[in-house]
Amino acid sequence: QRIGIEFLRQHRPQPAALSKRSSQGCRIAGLAEMIIGCCGKSHLVTVVQIAGDRGDDAVLEILERGGYPLDNRSGILGRAAYTRNWLARYAPEAVKFSIQENLPEAARDIPAEAGKALALLADRLTPGLDGEAIHQLLYEVAAEAGIEGKEVFRAVYLSLLGKERGPKAGWFLSTLDTDFLVQRLRELSPE
Repeated sequence: QRIGIEFLRQHRPQPAALSKRSSQGCRIAGLAEMIIGCCGKSHLVTVVQIAGDRGDDAVLEILERGGYPLDNRSGILGRAAYTRNWLARYAPEAVKFSIQENLPEAARDIPAEAGKALALLADRLTPGLDGEAIHQLLYEVAAEAGIEGKEVFRAVYLSLLGKERGPKAGWFLSTLDTDFLVQRLRELSPE
């Protein structure tokens, strides 16, 4: 079913106290789910950055792996283009990331206990786990390794992004290729 432009104008989010830059992002967020039946802005921001330079096919592949419907591919790709623009022009640096091709130097200082937790995580990851299951798994492996959950999250982000923080971990990890993820996590595992 097509949604008319007048309907979209009447129902677009109207953020009260946001800057012009922030409201640009909020319009993308509200319209994304309404138009394409896909994920919201925060997930699309993550997907676009995971896809990186691999383009539209990678965006669709990641969304499909995350269990999102791809019925309106042109709508999804249009929203992805708007999201890329928002990232390039308006997004705060704290939101931006890129998956590192090689193990980041910053990850080499991860404590042994966190490395153990990552090894446990690598052993338990299977294709098709959703974000919520992976999020819970992160806390379980932290407890088994005798560390706090935040230390595992930090280790995951350092190993993949070279940064101490990143997108919502469970959903983020569920969108990555499982083989790539397991291999990367094992690079930091204690022998």
